[in-house]
Amino acid sequence: MIAWHGSICTTAGEAPSCEASLKRCKSPSSYTPENRLLILDEDAAGVGILHKKSILFGAPHKTNMVVTARAEPAGAGMLQLGARTMGRWRVGHAAETLSLVPDILVLSDVRGILSAMEAQETEDSFSPKYRPEAVGSALSGREDGSEDSTRDTATLKPETSAGRTGWLVLKGVLKTVGDGSDLFLPLKAAVVGVVAIMDAVDNVEDARSGFLEIAHKIEGFQVILSRYNSEQDIPPVIRRRLDYFVKELDSIEKVIKTKTERGAARRAVEALGDIQDIESVFRVLATMAEEFKLECNLNIERKVEDIAAKDILAKLEHVPGAGIDAQDGDACMDGTRVGLLQDLNAWRNDPDAPRMFWVDGMAGTGKSAITRSFCHILSHDSSLGGSFFCSRGTVRDDVKRIIPTLATSLARQHAAYKLALLDILREHPDAAHDRLDLQVERLLETPLRDAFGATPPTLVFVIDALDECSDDKATEVMLTELVSKSPLIPIKFFLTSRPEHHIRAQLQAGQSSLRRVLRLHDVEQDFVEADISHYLTHRFQEIRNQRNISDPSYMFPPDWPNRMDVATVTRHAGTLFIYAFTAAEYVKKDPVRRLRKLAGFAVTAGQPLTKTIDDMYSFILERAMDPAERDEEEISMMKRILAAILAIREPLCLSALSNLITISAQDFRSTLEHLHAVIRIPPGNDSGVVSTFHASFGDYLTTRERTKKFFLSLLDGHCDLTRACINVMASEALRFNVSGCQTSYLPNSKQNFAAIPAHLIYSCLYWPHHLLAATDIPALLRSLEEILPRKFLFWVEVLSAIGKVSLASSVILRVLTAHET
Repeated sequence: MIAWHGSICTTAGEAPSCEASLKRCKSPSSYTPENRLLILDEDAAGVGILHKKSILFGAPHKTNMVVTARAEPAGAGMLQLGARTMGRWRVGHAAETLSLVPDILVLSDVRGILSAMEAQETEDSFSPKYRPEAVGSALSGREDGSEDSTRDTATLKPETSAGRTGWLVLKGVLKTVGDGSDLFLPLKAAVVGVVAIMDAVDNVEDARSGFLEIAHKIEGFQVILSRYNSEQDIPPVIRRRLDYFVKELDSIEKVIKTKTERGAARRAVEALGDIQDIESVFRVLATMAEEFKLECNLNIERKVEDIAAKDILAKLEHVPGAGIDAQDGDACMDGTRVGLLQDLNAWRNDPDAPRMFWVDGMAGTGKSAITRSFCHILSHDSSLGGSFFCSRGTVRDDVKRIIPTLATSLARQHAAYKLALLDILREHPDAAHDRLDLQVERLLETPLRDAFGATPPTLVFVIDALDECSDDKATEVMLTELVSKSPLIPIKFFLTSRPEHHIRAQLQAGQSSLRRVLRLHDVEQDFVEADISHYLTHRFQEIRNQRNISDPSYMFPPDWPNRMDVATVTRHAGTLFIYAFTAAEYVKKDPVRRLRKLAGFAVTAGQPLTKTIDDMYSFILERAMDPAERDEEEISMMKRILAAILAIREPLCLSALSNLITISAQDFRSTLEHLHAVIRIPPGNDSGVVSTFHASFGDYLTTRERTKKFFLSLLDGHCDLTRACINVMASEALRFNVSGCQTSYLPNSKQNFAAIPAHLIYSCLYWPHHLLAATDIPALLRSLEEILPRKFLFWVEVLSAIGKVSLASSVILRVLTAHET
């Protein structure tokens, strides 16, 4: 019987010859993490020793590991493994491994094993005072329990024990890997093949500790598969590595088979060269397994950061301040944009929804606030792959930094994508500086498909304010690639921008199923007004509370802010959240007086109120009227169109306005292509109304102190429209029976009039309005006097056909009065 006393091993008797079959102890009381026990069959007893670098324990120094067995009264033997490390004995995790390799304890003679212990050369061996003196003995016997008469068991060298042990431990580890590989059958089959070949080898006749080291590196490899529920869940990037592992196992099987086929079916591998060859191929496998476990973050014994991977990812040169966590701006206030955010949430949760969602809105409609709110929602649900908030005049206006920054963000969150991306970056280390089409392919399409396969997308990339990127052409290229590749990329894209031409051209082209578009200026006015009213009420109340704390002497009326004032400012804001924000900021300095002025238009708010809006409008016009891109004639035409839009008495459709001022619809559109952020232009046809999104744009353009070089005179606009109306009426458009009247004997109510062109109706109805508001009225009246006498009845006919004939006399009187003054 063997017993432990501190660090001393003594013998109290000889163990019978037997072969032990090890099993896990099923007794809860004896199987604990601190004291792992194994059960032997019947009354087996004995002792074995392992001595080498204690890889099973993960210790870098040498350690004695002794396995002891003792007979129990119940007939079951208890096997316990202990390790002497730093002068103390402890139970280690090696028992977990030894339980899977029963051949390690095939004991014949305790004294022989103890003799082997004495023969070990180690700094940390047992105290010489207590070393037992015994005769060497064989460590293993035949499977049937009988001893092999052909072997001299009394002279078995200790090196044989060490070599045999390493070989058997490695075989046991591989069996464990095979048992845990049901989700990837090619791996299971390859492991089974190698283990079967290893079973054909009786012994390894060389004292080599390498097999234990190899076993340790491979140990736990099967855990890689434990995180997946089915074979279909294994990502392509993991499958490829497993395939490499299978190929290496096949190579090992061939090497061992070659060595064993030279002699009997069961034989010992004796030649030093044979062992070196086998160990060499196993080392390749072990290195592969260890690296794979590290990459997958499954190596629980190595927690050192992968510095090399960090260095590779650093080559992406991401922009640190571009993500949502670095943004200072406010998200949507609670209780606002509720319906819109619900729509966005439904889109990102719908696996069949288009991969791209574009929120299009003019300057100041709250796109960035919506984006920030959506990012917070995605982040809370771990669905935010990455975000990039573009910003003009900073490093964030470089469109070529967007994709590398998004890739870096996702790699930090998802190991599978990180592995796939690292593969790409090792092959293309400068991918972050490639052309944008290659960036999309190498940093998004290929690694995302490797990492997530064909699974429906659950992550979202967010890009805000694309229109603020400095290079329009590069932005166009990136959008072209994203739109075309989005069906193949297992991730969704949420984009916001002003409706700039280079962005609209890409996101409105092609199949509508590829993207979804939400135009904020098309959201019903009632919903927007309700949100802005809620926002203003909350902000004004905050201002009051803060003022009461900072200046208790400041006096507020009891009902401040009252509903009427809030409603008035809300109407002024229209759909512009930026106006509401700026109004609230303006009111802060003197809340009661300034809100009264805003609500009652007592004074012009001036620069403190309009600076934010003015900066936006100035930037838009700078780009639209850039002399480097447009000649003087084009800029002059743009100013003429803008003046007409501002001076028009009532909104006209694009075709009617273009006919009125004699600029073709095509030229009209091309001239205004850079002004979609501030001018409403029908996207697909010429029948939609052309107008400014908000009156503040007209105020800006017609206030010289604010707009400076972009100033437009409404007087000049009215003068131009007066001439345009006179020219239309002087043309053949205004003619006899222009209304297509069938007879003059029936009242209008019983007539079926032909359609009269909209620009002609406008000219006949509003020429007096523009004339009286224009400069140089005498010169315009002279032009009118040349055509009105001969076209007077035709003019009256038009007014009659549209039910406005009663205006004729009052119009003439107003014009004559103006002429006399």
